[in-house]
Amino acid sequence: MHKLFWVLVLSISPFSQAQICDLTLAGRILDQHDDSALSHALISIEELNVSTFSDQDGRFSFDHLCLGTYTLSVIHAQCNTRSFSIKLKDNSFKTLKLEHHYEELNEVLLSGSSEGLVSAAKEVIDAGTIERSSNQSLGDVVSEVTGVSGFSFGNTVIKPSIHGLHSSRVTIMNNGVRMEDQEWGAEHAPNVDVNLAHSIEIIKNASALQYSGDAIGGFVILKPQRIPIKDTLYGKARLSAQDNGRGGSAHVGLIKSTAMGWYGSLEGTFKKYGDFNAPEYSLSNTGMNSYTLAGKLGFNEFKRGFELSYNRLENTVGILRASHLGGAQDQFVAINSPEPLIINDFTYNIDRPKQEVSHQIMSAKAFVKSDKFGRIDLRYDFQKNDRLEYDIRRGSDQNKASLDLDLQTHAVSLDLAPKLVGFNSLKTGFSGRYLKNKSNPNTGVKRLIPDYKRYDLGFYALATKSLNNDLVVDAAVRLDYMRIESFKYYYSALWTQRGYDTTFAAFEVEDLGTQILTAPKFNYLNPSASLGTSWALNEQNRLLMNLSLGARNPNPSELFSEGLHHSASRIEIGDLRFKPEIAKNLSLGYRYQNTKLNFSVNPFVRLIDRFILIEPTGIQQTIRGNFQVWSYRQTDVSLSGLDMDTQYAFTNKFGFQQQFSLVKGYELETKTPLINMPGVNMIHALNYTYKQIEMRIESDYTWRQNEFPDTNFEAFIPETQTIELIDVSTPPEAYHLMNLTFGGPLNFSENFNFSWTLDIQNVFNTAYRNYLNGMRFYADELGRNVLISLTSTF
Repeated sequence: MHKLFWVLVLSISPFSQAQICDLTLAGRILDQHDDSALSHALISIEELNVSTFSDQDGRFSFDHLCLGTYTLSVIHAQCNTRSFSIKLKDNSFKTLKLEHHYEELNEVLLSGSSEGLVSAAKEVIDAGTIERSSNQSLGDVVSEVTGVSGFSFGNTVIKPSIHGLHSSRVTIMNNGVRMEDQEWGAEHAPNVDVNLAHSIEIIKNASALQYSGDAIGGFVILKPQRIPIKDTLYGKARLSAQDNGRGGSAHVGLIKSTAMGWYGSLEGTFKKYGDFNAPEYSLSNTGMNSYTLAGKLGFNEFKRGFELSYNRLENTVGILRASHLGGAQDQFVAINSPEPLIINDFTYNIDRPKQEVSHQIMSAKAFVKSDKFGRIDLRYDFQKNDRLEYDIRRGSDQNKASLDLDLQTHAVSLDLAPKLVGFNSLKTGFSGRYLKNKSNPNTGVKRLIPDYKRYDLGFYALATKSLNNDLVVDAAVRLDYMRIESFKYYYSALWTQRGYDTTFAAFEVEDLGTQILTAPKFNYLNPSASLGTSWALNEQNRLLMNLSLGARNPNPSELFSEGLHHSASRIEIGDLRFKPEIAKNLSLGYRYQNTKLNFSVNPFVRLIDRFILIEPTGIQQTIRGNFQVWSYRQTDVSLSGLDMDTQYAFTNKFGFQQQFSLVKGYELETKTPLINMPGVNMIHALNYTYKQIEMRIESDYTWRQNEFPDTNFEAFIPETQTIELIDVSTPPEAYHLMNLTFGGPLNFSENFNFSWTLDIQNVFNTAYRNYLNGMRFYADELGRNVLISLTSTF
């Protein structure tokens, strides 16, 4: 009886009732298909009857929980509700994935998903970030990712550069279509509208071999929004306006689907900007007009389906007027002047020099699923790219384009995804492309790029396999064949001077005295491979490793250029003797994640044999003025560096973010630094949420690039009868930018969801020049820009 008494006393004692109730359960809600964040998901703990919503990054958190087992119910629009049982022993971070109750027609390979690449150095830009950047170019949007920068020719011609590699070294997949839009030109921006993408995936190595084997720099993959298989009609609208350029953009999209599987969508975007401003002056003739129209019609019955789609983009882009000058005196003065030599009043008019580009994509694709063969995808894509470049010309030719290119691409592919026991995934496929480029001979100037035909054939296979619960291996192989046939006129003197008359005598068709007609033909056969692992040390720690081999053939510009490239304001000289680049890449990764801290570091080493680079070699006088001469050459190089990301949540409303990227590139034989390598960059940001308003203050510091090749040269200045040093090598000084962002919802109607964003870029109106901008010789970068945008879903 005595013992029973003490047992009862202890059972009701405060000490026996004490529990650990200061635990935190945090996590992230992701799309099971592509790991994109799912915002506004409702997460409930059924035992406690408490709920919260996921934020724009899909994150959620519950505090002051006790030890025990909890049932989490997760509800998200267009997703099947799912419950998760979680045993809470200490502070935990869980990644919860939802399966949409519909399938996108172009899922897996053809939509541009890197599913299966567990070892890829991959980053995903979600729909929320795209919405906040709807007025920007693709190059601007992806440069928010660590290790990715914008390689530009002015403020509207920007393309992605991954670890210092860009143009034809970075493959862009747009809704499953490999873009073929004269991407060889450094001043040729990708012809894509980010408003049509629901997410953007960046792969920072050459491992995604289902798309290509020549993307030795990496991949940018734009994915559309999935469409539910149910009776519904919904849409979105975005409006934005900004003071720098005195313009804005508008985007509208409408989607209709039925429970029978039929669906369709129609989207459009319009952008208009006038001359942009540097902090102290106007950047004359830098305006932009753009519109996009896209639509699709399809049927999806889960086991079979098809889709027809059409996309048209039209861009008119002004080129800085001060970049097209007269004689050597003007070039010398312009490079040494603190401001452009030509500054005019603000205008919306876009005069010469300018680019006019039209890009059309038509696609037809179908899929079928079977228990025996898995999934089979078949598609056909047609692209038509028309590019006009206008120079400063006089007389009757002043309104005639100096460069007129028409590139047509036909592509077919067949992809198989069988289900085999023992493999997480297995994919294989064939692809073929036929490209025909026509260069208009009636421009009145010598053609930079000749007429050519290109034939591509490719085969790939990739697989992932779990060796145990913690270790997953992926492997891929690819084989590509390419043949290029061209017709080009060479000046006889240049043909002989370069030794082509002996090396390529078989290419000669007709000797016309001062010129010679040639028919160059080249064949390339390149293997590619990738091997990687993902090792989960525990719930918080993960190691990644990837070895990849890639090969890139010389593009038409590198082979055939011999003349003035008008939109780049320079003369470019290629070389028929170039061989394919061979890239060997090692990428490592370490990731740590808990309820408070997310940290990742990704070092890499890349060795590239026969790397093709272009660099300034002099100045040449033409009847249209005086231009820099840039020549291509090949050399063996190494690139190395690391990307580092840190996110720390002080509370569920206050957080810190840091991004750091470093790239070093050298020629192996001479140890000469490579041209146009990005400077070291570090970004610090504080994020705070007050009620429903999100605030962000960002510090963006870019160090001066202190390692660069000396490509300076001397030129005779007739006006002064002197020989002057033309400094085209020295990078600009370091710069520090401050940016502010505010945003949140607007609750006007139950049927319409509104959100707003206010961005202030370059808050202190800092004057600076970017080493990766080809116009840095002539003008500063943009000054302060205040942008406001409004988004509605209905």
